[in-house]
Amino acid sequence: MVGEGIYNAELFHSDYKVYMGDRNYKLTGVTRGGGGVVLAVRTDFRVEQITFSDIADNDCDYLWLKIKLPNQIEKLHVAIFYFPPNKSNDICTYVRDILTLQMA
Repeated sequence: MVGEGIYNAELFHSDYKVYMGDRNYKLTGVTRGGGGVVLAVRTDFRVEQITFSDIADNDCDYLWLKIKLPNQIEKLHVAIFYFPPNKSNDICTYVRDILTLQMA
C-alpha cells in the first residue's frame, strides 16, 4: 500500500515493485498524513535496499537502492532524501558524508 486506502496497483503497473521510505509519525510527532519517499523499479531488475541504523527515523525520510540492471556489471545507486524544513544542517552534512563514504 502506498498510503491508507491506496494500493500500489492503483498507481503503478504490475511490472514495477514499489519501495517506500515511510515517515515515522510516532517519532516525528507529526499528526497529519503524508510524508516519506517512494520509488518504483521494474521487477526484472535485482534490487538491494540499503538502510542506515545511525540515521534516526525522525532525522529525514530516505530510500537508498542498489539496482542491478540486466546485462550490466556495475550497480546503479539511487538515493532519495527528504529533509524537513525544521531540521538543522547537521543531518544534511552527516548524510552527505555517509554518501561520500559509500560511493568511494
